[in-house]
Amino acid sequence: AIPNYTLHIIGGGYDFRMIAEYYKYNNVPAPYFFSFITCYAGHLSNEALENSNRSLTPHDPIADLLFFDWVGKLIFLSDDVSRFFHRTLQMRNWMGQPMFDVRKTRIYNASCNYVLRPFIYKNLVRFFFFMGYHYIAGFGFRVNETDFVTLSAGVAVMKGFDPNKDSTDDAVKKFRTCGGIFYDRNGNLLASLIINGTENYKLRLNVYPDLLNLDHVNFGIFLGLDDYNKVSIGLTMYTLIGLS
Repeated sequence: AIPNYTLHIIGGGYDFRMIAEYYKYNNVPAPYFFSFITCYAGHLSNEALENSNRSLTPHDPIADLLFFDWVGKLIFLSDDVSRFFHRTLQMRNWMGQPMFDVRKTRIYNASCNYVLRPFIYKNLVRFFFFMGYHYIAGFGFRVNETDFVTLSAGVAVMKGFDPNKDSTDDAVKKFRTCGGIFYDRNGNLLASLIINGTENYKLRLNVYPDLLNLDHVNFGIFLGLDDYNKVSIGLTMYTLIGLS
């Protein structure tokens, strides 16, 4: 239920409105219609991938696609709602840097995260709440006119919870405590370090392309250390296209 409300209603609605305004800015006809098609196609493919897991039932994808996705998009048609989340709560989409492992033909480090960052003390300190497969909270501190450093702690979701099979003790074992340090500029995430996070990474470092910009070639770095002390390294570059 928590991902349905945080990711599909709030996050999905936010993305829908953001993409619609991007289309409108670029003079795409019927921007809200094409934003709906874009977002819904993305969620449909994601839910199809999740439903390929034989240990899960289709109840969650059905609820997401036929109810929560629609509600989120309808809510964010409102200008007042969109302004409240984007300006008052300073909501942003902070994605991971997906990496493709050619040996195992698997994708790692893929994530879609939403953050709420309202000011709580002048323009110097923010409250911080991070939603995705990590649910962490903390405080962000201004370091100059444009940049903030955020310290946070919470829990990481390791496995899905099945209320039909899992006891409370079983559910607790599917979470673990984690922490995060984030560095952003004008709301744009430049670097993050998550400790004890998902995918069995006890350390996950992401340095994003906007921070490392040399000779007009932006590149990002992913470095992971898992619970078994195996190291993962990834490189993201984009000029005309993105490649990880």
